[in-house]
Amino acid sequence: MATLDNARHERFIQNIVKGMTQRQAYKDAFPDNNSNDKTVDELASRLFNDVKVHTRYEELLEELEDKSIMSAKDRMKWLTNLINGEEGYISDKLKSIDILNKMSGEYITKIEAEVDNTVNINIQIDDEE
Repeated sequence: MATLDNARHERFIQNIVKGMTQRQAYKDAFPDNNSNDKTVDELASRLFNDVKVHTRYEELLEELEDKSIMSAKDRMKWLTNLINGEEGYISDKLKSIDILNKMSGEYITKIEAEVDNTVNINIQIDDEE
């Protein structure tokens, strides 16, 4: 985890991840700064492009992405709860069972085949003398 120089930098980048503009995030993180918007925009841009701050931003985005993606186990639990629940249509439950079977490899079909590995090579030499 990237360690930022101070709590204000962390607040700035947290604000951006929450959806604030750079200007809004900067003003919130540095409330004592009374600069005009143009100057705040320049300061915010410079801070956002700081290596440590930008690295922290990327880390936070990755954390958000990881939390929003269900793991295979989470998906299996969710489908199982749907199947075992008292509510819902039987067609949805059957579809959930089908999906679970596919996820766990229940439908893998083994195919046996005989393969002829014979290779024929024809070489033609032209004699032009």
